[in-house]
Amino acid sequence: MQYRKLILFSFFSCLIFFAQAQNDWPKEIPISNGGKITIYQPQPENIAFHLSFITALEFTSQLAIVYLHHWAQLKDKTNEVWLVKSICEVGSPITNPDCIEVYMQVKSIRKFQGKVYANQEFFITDHNQGQMRIELTGLMEL
Repeated sequence: MQYRKLILFSFFSCLIFFAQAQNDWPKEIPISNGGKITIYQPQPENIAFHLSFITALEFTSQLAIVYLHHWAQLKDKTNEVWLVKSICEVGSPITNPDCIEVYMQVKSIRKFQGKVYANQEFFITDHNQGQMRIELTGLMEL
């Protein structure tokens, strides 16, 4: 393992040295057998932001859990939370990361036999007309 670290360190040291010594692209690093390594200028990725329903499901699930703890007046985190049902509808993609708004509506919530049962609905929007609706039904152990 030390040998690999030494090789990588040496490689990156050479890369830094030659990158500083040479301002034009591509960069060329000579190697001991007479060959060379050519490194081309990195191009920025042109990937626009897009909120996936999986990410939205993850953060709305966490919001639901936090709300359930608050509603049940729990001071410590419970050990068990179960997601029974989820519905996700995407009207149009959420593409603006700077102005995402999340509205939560508790459709039903009740305590029964040491558990909290809840159905919560989330509306997620942005200023680019993005719309997403997530409905979560679950239970939490008290």
